[in-house]
Order: sequence, then C-alpha cells, then structure tokens
Amino acid sequence: MPATGLEKKQHYYWLDLLRFLAAFEVMAGHTRGFLFVDYGSLPPSQHTPLTFALFSITRIGDEAVLMFFVLSGFLVGGKTIQKLKEGTFNLQSYIIDRTVRIMLPLISALLLIICINGMMHVKNDSAVLFGNLFSLQGIAVDPASPPFWSLSYEVWFYIIMGAIACFFTTTSLQQRVVAFLILLVSFAVFTKLQFVYLAIWFIGAFAYLLGPQKKNRYLFMLTAVTFVAALIPLQMTLASKSVVAAGWQKYLNRDVLQIGFGLVFALLIVQAIQFAPQTRFARGLDRLGTRLANFSYTLYLAHYPPLGLLMYWGYPKSGSLDARSVAGYALVLAGLVVYSYAVYWLFEKRTSTVKRFLRHPANRNVAPASSTVTTS
Repeated sequence: MPATGLEKKQHYYWLDLLRFLAAFEVMAGHTRGFLFVDYGSLPPSQHTPLTFALFSITRIGDEAVLMFFVLSGFLVGGKTIQKLKEGTFNLQSYIIDRTVRIMLPLISALLLIICINGMMHVKNDSAVLFGNLFSLQGIAVDPASPPFWSLSYEVWFYIIMGAIACFFTTTSLQQRVVAFLILLVSFAVFTKLQFVYLAIWFIGAFAYLLGPQKKNRYLFMLTAVTFVAALIPLQMTLASKSVVAAGWQKYLNRDVLQIGFGLVFALLIVQAIQFAPQTRFARGLDRLGTRLANFSYTLYLAHYPPLGLLMYWGYPKSGSLDARSVAGYALVLAGLVVYSYAVYWLFEKRTSTVKRFLRHPANRNVAPASSTVTTS
C-alpha cells in the first residue's frame, strides 16, 4: 500500500555531522576568499605548514559539494529506489517532500539577496531571480549567488528520480508518456549541465541499496584514508595562482577523479553508519551533528550575500595572517552561522508544518501530534 502520511525519519549515524561539515567547508572557503589574499600573495615568512594547511582545508569547497551530491543520492535517491522495490512509493508524497524541502530555504535566500542588493544599491535582475527560483541557473540564467550553481543540479536530480519512479509505478499510459517526456527534457537539460554530477548522485543512491554492512573497522579506516588521499589529485586539477602546475598534471582527468571520489565517499558513509556512537562524547557529537545539519541547507544558500555586504561596508582584506585577522575570520564565521540559523528558524524550520498542511489541508488548524520530520 502506498505511503501517504509523514514518515518517521530514519537516523543514520554521523551523516548529519558530515552534511553540516560540508556546508561549513563551503562557507569557510568563501569567507577566507573574501577576508584574505591568496596564499601566494602572503609574505614569504608566512608560507608555513600551518598556513598552507589552513588555505588547503578551506580550498575544498568543490569537493564538499560532491559530498552533498553523494549524501543526497543516498538519502533521497536510495530511499526512493527502495520504496520502488517495496511497492510503497507515492508520487504525490515525493513531490510535496522534495518541493517544500527545496523551496523554503530557496525563497528565503532569494529574499535576502534582494534585500542585500538593495542595501548595496545593486539593481536586482528579475530574470536571474526568476530563473533561479525555477532552478534554471547554469541552463538559461546565471546563479543569483555563487552557491546556487549546485541547486539546479539537485532539483533536476529530484525531477529525474521522480519521473523514473512514476514511469515504473503508474498504470496510466498517459502518465507514463508524461514521465518519459520529462525524462527527455531532463536529459536535454543536462546537455547544459555536467552529467558527471548526475552519475555521482546515483552512486550515492545505489550505495544505499547495499543495505546494512558488517562493521569492519579496518575497511572503514582504509576508505577514510583513501577519501583523504583522493582529495589531492582533485585539487591538482584546479587552477591556482599559488601552485605551479607540473607537467604530468595534464594527464589528470577531473571527471574521472570526481567519479572515483564519489565512489570512495559512498563506501565511506556505508561503513560510517555502522558505527553507533558508544561513548557519551560520541553520542553527544552525533546529536550535535543532527542539530547543526538541520540548518545546513540554509547555511549553504544564505551565507554568501552577507560577505558581499561586509566588503561593501569596507571590511578590510588582510594581506597577512596574524592574531587579529584570524580572530576576525573566526568571528565572521560565527556570525554567519548565527545569521543562517536565524534565517532557518524563520523559514526552513517550518518544512514539516508546510508538508503536513499540503498533505492534509483539512487538518491545517489541528495541532501536530508529534515533531517527526521527513527525510533530508
């Protein structure tokens, strides 16, 4: 029988923490780019291992987005495929879940862009804003904000998965034709986007189908080390003013490396979720990760415009790393987290309420019986 109500959210150990850390990494990288000069422009005396580590850690924002894609594939794509196998997929529920999940944080981020552009006396481009509202950035318009580039991918992942699910579950020929046409349009859209990201999303989805694995500490450590090692060649494929490209660098294929990175990370999360936190500290860390992950999507979408506003107000870009500049960097990061949480509280936190309203509009005045939330 198809599922119709709000589903109980299944908790996977450590994935919420990974999701927040990926969003925080993107924010940390953008903030570092705003507040500091490039590594190569620092005084030679500051080219220390510690400084190199800081700049390297805050340089892996693209890889953090790949982690998002794998996690999304695992949590959304994998669960959808599982429901197809079990015969419990419900298209209406899927559409409500995915639409509300995307739109509440997106609308809040677009409203903030409009407000902040007004504060900076920058004219809002209505075509860009409208295009971003319907996830056409990278296809027909530019992203309204740099982090928005990945959101169009995420939406089209959902559309493709929903169309596939509809095609295989409906008994209506008309609906199958519509689903097939949607798939044709979706794949036409990906002639403007990059298919490699769709492949990475499905890597996460099929990793979910591996099911519970036997806990293997050595395999977990091996995948963790391989995951870190996979970052190095990926970083070598990115242009940098600070690192001189070696001759062999031209033989690195970024698409292949990204696929490999996605595979390794998918295997890592399949292993990680087997390790239930045993100590009080570990349980607390896992619970903290869940609380932080609740607003990670808003953090990812909303953090960039305030950085532009800081620069507009004359916040200085530091040419060196010292106690004052590093403390300022930490304070800005903390401020962005608090700001993003406030935006989350106003919009994204209402996700389950809006879903409940759309599923059962007749009960919109009835207080919810529980605080259960659906999948990410």
